[in-house]
Amino acid sequence: MTVIATDTYIRYLAAKKHVDNRALNRHVWHTLKANLPPSRQRQMLEIVDVGAGIGTMLERSIAWGLTSRLHYTMVEINPAYLAAFKSQYDRRPGSAGYTLEWQNSSRADVSFTGGNGTVDIICADLHQVIANPDGHHRWDLIIAHAVMDLVNIDEVLKGFVRLAKPGGLLYLSLNYDGLTLFLPPFDPDFEHQLLERYHRSMDQRTIDGRQSGSSQSGRELLSHLTRRQWPILAAGSSDWIVYP
Repeated sequence: MTVIATDTYIRYLAAKKHVDNRALNRHVWHTLKANLPPSRQRQMLEIVDVGAGIGTMLERSIAWGLTSRLHYTMVEINPAYLAAFKSQYDRRPGSAGYTLEWQNSSRADVSFTGGNGTVDIICADLHQVIANPDGHHRWDLIIAHAVMDLVNIDEVLKGFVRLAKPGGLLYLSLNYDGLTLFLPPFDPDFEHQLLERYHRSMDQRTIDGRQSGSSQSGRELLSHLTRRQWPILAAGSSDWIVYP
Protein backbone atom coordinates (compact mmCIF):
# COMPACT_ATOMS: atom_id res chain seq x y z
CA MET A 1 0.00 0.00 0.00
CA THR A 2 1.25 3.48 -0.82
CA VAL A 3 0.80 6.13 1.87
CA ILE A 4 -0.02 9.59 0.56
CA ALA A 5 2.33 12.24 1.92
CA THR A 6 0.61 14.35 4.56
CA ASP A 7 1.34 17.69 2.87
CA THR A 8 -0.14 16.35 -0.36
CA TYR A 9 -3.28 15.22 1.41
CA ILE A 10 -3.60 18.55 3.21
CA ARG A 11 -3.59 20.28 -0.18
CA TYR A 12 -6.23 17.80 -1.34
CA LEU A 13 -8.47 18.56 1.68
CA ALA A 14 -8.16 22.28 1.01
CA ALA A 15 -8.90 21.89 -2.70
CA LYS A 16 -11.91 19.64 -2.24
CA LYS A 17 -13.63 22.16 0.04
CA HIS A 18 -14.95 23.95 -3.03
CA VAL A 19 -16.18 20.69 -4.57
CA ASP A 20 -17.92 19.84 -1.29
CA ASN A 21 -19.53 23.28 -1.20
CA ARG A 22 -21.14 22.63 -4.57
CA ALA A 23 -22.11 19.08 -3.67
CA LEU A 24 -23.63 19.42 -0.22
CA ASN A 25 -27.41 19.13 -0.28
CA ARG A 26 -28.82 22.51 0.71
CA HIS A 27 -32.27 21.10 1.60
CA VAL A 28 -30.61 18.91 4.22
CA TRP A 29 -28.53 21.86 5.46
CA HIS A 30 -31.56 24.15 5.78
CA THR A 31 -33.48 21.42 7.59
CA LEU A 32 -30.57 21.10 10.03
CA LYS A 33 -30.61 24.84 10.73
CA ALA A 34 -34.38 24.82 11.20
CA ASN A 35 -34.18 22.06 13.82
CA LEU A 36 -31.33 23.35 15.95
CA PRO A 37 -32.17 24.07 19.60
CA PRO A 38 -33.43 27.63 20.06
CA SER A 39 -30.55 29.95 20.88
CA ARG A 40 -30.56 31.58 24.29
CA GLN A 41 -28.55 34.52 25.48
CA ARG A 42 -25.18 33.39 26.90
CA GLN A 43 -25.81 29.82 25.76
CA MET A 44 -23.75 28.46 22.89
CA LEU A 45 -24.68 25.69 20.50
CA GLU A 46 -22.47 22.74 21.42
CA ILE A 47 -21.04 21.15 18.24
CA VAL A 48 -18.53 18.32 17.82
CA ASP A 49 -16.96 17.68 14.41
CA VAL A 50 -15.44 14.18 14.26
CA GLY A 51 -12.79 13.63 11.63
CA ALA A 52 -12.51 17.41 11.38
CA GLY A 53 -9.44 17.41 9.13
CA ILE A 54 -8.13 20.92 8.51
CA GLY A 55 -11.31 22.65 9.72
CA THR A 56 -13.25 23.17 6.51
CA MET A 57 -16.58 22.28 8.13
CA LEU A 58 -16.03 24.90 10.84
CA GLU A 59 -15.36 27.48 8.14
CA ARG A 60 -18.43 26.32 6.22
CA SER A 61 -20.67 26.43 9.32
CA ILE A 62 -19.70 30.05 9.94
CA ALA A 63 -19.92 31.12 6.29
CA TRP A 64 -23.32 29.46 5.87
CA GLY A 65 -24.75 30.98 9.05
CA LEU A 66 -25.38 27.84 11.07
CA THR A 67 -25.60 29.73 14.36
CA SER A 68 -24.43 32.98 15.93
CA ARG A 69 -23.15 31.41 19.15
CA LEU A 70 -21.12 28.22 19.08
CA HIS A 71 -18.76 26.06 21.06
CA TYR A 72 -17.13 24.02 18.32
CA THR A 73 -15.00 20.97 19.13
CA MET A 74 -12.79 19.53 16.38
CA VAL A 75 -11.78 15.88 16.83
CA GLU A 76 -9.00 14.78 14.49
CA ILE A 77 -6.52 11.91 14.83
CA ASN A 78 -3.84 13.45 12.59
CA PRO A 79 -1.89 16.20 14.40
CA ALA A 80 -0.58 17.52 11.08
CA TYR A 81 -4.11 18.39 9.99
CA LEU A 82 -4.76 20.31 13.20
CA ALA A 83 -1.42 22.08 12.84
CA ALA A 84 -2.39 23.05 9.28
CA PHE A 85 -5.70 24.41 10.58
CA LYS A 86 -3.94 26.55 13.19
CA SER A 87 -1.18 27.81 10.92
CA GLN A 88 -3.54 28.66 8.08
CA TYR A 89 -5.45 31.19 10.15
CA ASP A 90 -2.42 32.43 12.04
CA ARG A 91 -0.96 33.50 8.68
CA ARG A 92 -4.14 35.04 7.34
CA PRO A 93 -6.16 36.34 10.32
CA GLY A 94 -9.75 37.04 9.35
CA SER A 95 -9.33 35.83 5.78
CA ALA A 96 -11.65 32.86 6.34
CA GLY A 97 -14.49 35.12 7.44
CA TYR A 98 -13.66 34.74 11.12
CA THR A 99 -10.84 35.46 13.54
CA LEU A 100 -9.25 33.09 16.05
CA GLU A 101 -7.47 34.22 19.21
CA TRP A 102 -5.73 31.28 20.86
CA GLN A 103 -6.01 31.05 24.65
CA ASN A 104 -3.70 28.02 24.69
CA SER A 105 -2.59 25.26 22.34
CA SER A 106 -6.04 23.68 22.14
CA ARG A 107 -8.63 26.44 22.67
CA ALA A 108 -9.35 29.65 20.80
CA ASP A 109 -11.95 32.38 20.93
CA VAL A 110 -13.64 32.81 17.56
CA SER A 111 -15.37 35.93 16.31
CA PHE A 112 -17.20 36.53 13.06
CA THR A 113 -19.78 38.89 11.64
CA GLY A 114 -22.87 38.54 13.78
CA GLY A 115 -21.47 35.99 16.19
CA ASN A 116 -18.77 34.52 18.37
CA GLY A 117 -17.82 31.48 20.40
CA THR A 118 -14.97 29.12 21.17
CA VAL A 119 -13.13 26.42 19.25
CA ASP A 120 -11.50 23.42 20.93
CA ILE A 121 -9.20 20.98 19.14
CA ILE A 122 -8.75 17.40 20.33
CA CYS A 123 -6.13 15.19 18.72
CA ALA A 124 -7.71 11.77 19.18
CA ASP A 125 -9.17 8.82 17.34
CA LEU A 126 -12.93 8.97 16.88
CA HIS A 127 -13.20 5.54 18.49
CA GLN A 128 -11.35 6.77 21.58
CA VAL A 129 -13.82 9.60 22.00
CA ILE A 130 -16.97 7.51 21.57
CA ALA A 131 -15.59 4.76 23.83
CA ASN A 132 -14.76 7.17 26.66
CA PRO A 133 -17.47 9.81 26.63
CA ASP A 134 -17.04 10.67 30.31
CA GLY A 135 -13.91 12.62 29.43
CA HIS A 136 -15.91 15.00 27.25
CA HIS A 137 -19.22 16.73 27.67
CA ARG A 138 -22.21 16.02 25.45
CA TRP A 139 -23.17 17.97 22.35
CA ASP A 140 -26.27 19.42 20.68
CA LEU A 141 -24.96 18.55 17.20
CA ILE A 142 -22.57 15.88 15.95
CA ILE A 143 -21.04 16.50 12.51
CA ALA A 144 -19.36 13.68 10.59
CA HIS A 145 -18.41 15.01 7.18
CA ALA A 146 -17.07 12.43 4.69
CA VAL A 147 -16.48 10.06 7.59
CA MET A 148 -19.21 7.41 7.74
CA ASP A 149 -17.92 5.56 4.67
CA LEU A 150 -14.60 5.06 6.49
CA VAL A 151 -15.91 3.46 9.69
CA ASN A 152 -18.09 0.66 11.00
CA ILE A 153 -21.44 2.45 10.86
CA ASP A 154 -23.19 0.43 13.56
CA GLU A 155 -20.34 0.81 16.03
CA VAL A 156 -20.00 4.55 15.47
CA LEU A 157 -23.74 5.21 15.73
CA LYS A 158 -23.77 3.43 19.08
CA GLY A 159 -21.01 5.78 20.19
CA PHE A 160 -22.86 8.85 18.96
CA VAL A 161 -25.71 8.00 21.34
CA ARG A 162 -23.29 8.47 24.22
CA LEU A 163 -22.00 11.78 22.85
CA ALA A 164 -25.29 13.48 21.99
CA LYS A 165 -27.50 15.38 24.38
CA PRO A 166 -31.11 14.16 24.60
CA GLY A 167 -32.75 15.35 21.37
CA GLY A 168 -29.34 16.00 19.81
CA LEU A 169 -28.88 16.07 16.06
CA LEU A 170 -26.59 14.20 13.67
CA TYR A 171 -25.35 15.74 10.42
CA LEU A 172 -23.72 12.92 8.47
CA SER A 173 -22.70 14.32 5.12
CA LEU A 174 -20.99 13.06 1.93
CA ASN A 175 -21.22 9.30 2.27
CA TYR A 176 -20.01 7.33 -0.74
CA ASP A 177 -22.68 5.05 -2.19
CA GLY A 178 -21.09 2.96 -4.89
CA LEU A 179 -21.28 5.01 -8.07
CA THR A 180 -18.51 6.79 -9.96
CA LEU A 181 -18.73 7.74 -13.63
CA PHE A 182 -16.09 9.01 -16.03
CA LEU A 183 -17.45 11.10 -18.89
CA PRO A 184 -16.60 10.72 -21.66
CA PRO A 185 -15.42 7.11 -21.21
CA PHE A 186 -11.76 6.68 -22.12
CA ASP A 187 -11.03 3.01 -21.49
CA PRO A 188 -14.17 1.24 -20.19
CA ASP A 189 -12.39 -2.00 -19.26
CA PHE A 190 -9.70 -0.18 -17.28
CA GLU A 191 -12.27 2.08 -15.60
CA HIS A 192 -14.37 -0.95 -14.62
CA GLN A 193 -11.36 -2.67 -13.05
CA LEU A 194 -10.27 0.54 -11.32
CA LEU A 195 -13.69 1.08 -9.71
CA GLU A 196 -14.03 -2.59 -8.80
CA ARG A 197 -10.75 -2.42 -6.89
CA TYR A 198 -11.72 0.92 -5.35
CA HIS A 199 -14.96 -0.53 -4.00
CA ARG A 200 -13.23 -3.69 -2.81
CA SER A 201 -10.68 -1.61 -0.92
CA MET A 202 -13.54 -0.07 1.08
CA ASP A 203 -15.52 -3.26 1.57
CA GLN A 204 -12.48 -5.21 2.81
CA ARG A 205 -10.83 -2.49 4.89
CA THR A 206 -10.08 -3.36 8.52
CA ILE A 207 -8.48 -1.08 11.09
CA ASP A 208 -7.37 -2.46 14.47
CA GLY A 209 -9.27 -5.64 13.66
CA ARG A 210 -12.60 -3.92 12.98
CA GLN A 211 -14.39 -3.70 9.65
CA SER A 212 -14.13 -0.07 8.58
CA GLY A 213 -15.94 1.29 5.60
CA SER A 214 -18.28 0.30 2.82
CA SER A 215 -18.67 1.16 -0.85
CA GLN A 216 -22.43 1.52 -0.26
CA SER A 217 -22.34 3.42 2.99
CA GLY A 218 -25.00 5.93 1.96
CA ARG A 219 -27.84 3.44 1.70
CA GLU A 220 -26.48 1.37 4.59
CA LEU A 221 -26.48 4.44 6.81
CA LEU A 222 -30.16 5.07 6.06
CA SER A 223 -30.93 1.43 6.86
CA HIS A 224 -29.09 1.62 10.18
CA LEU A 225 -30.96 4.78 11.18
CA THR A 226 -34.30 3.25 10.21
CA ARG A 227 -33.63 0.06 12.19
CA ARG A 228 -32.82 2.16 15.23
CA GLN A 229 -36.07 4.10 14.70
CA TRP A 230 -34.20 7.39 14.75
CA PRO A 231 -36.20 10.05 12.91
CA ILE A 232 -34.55 11.11 9.65
CA LEU A 233 -35.40 14.80 9.32
CA ALA A 234 -33.89 15.09 5.83
CA ALA A 235 -31.83 13.09 3.39
CA GLY A 236 -30.62 13.82 -0.11
CA SER A 237 -27.89 13.30 -2.65
CA SER A 238 -24.62 15.24 -2.56
CA ASP A 239 -23.03 14.41 -5.87
CA TRP A 240 -19.47 15.40 -6.63
CA ILE A 241 -18.96 16.77 -10.12
CA VAL A 242 -15.30 17.41 -10.90
CA TYR A 243 -14.21 19.01 -14.15
CA PRO A 244 -10.70 18.60 -15.63
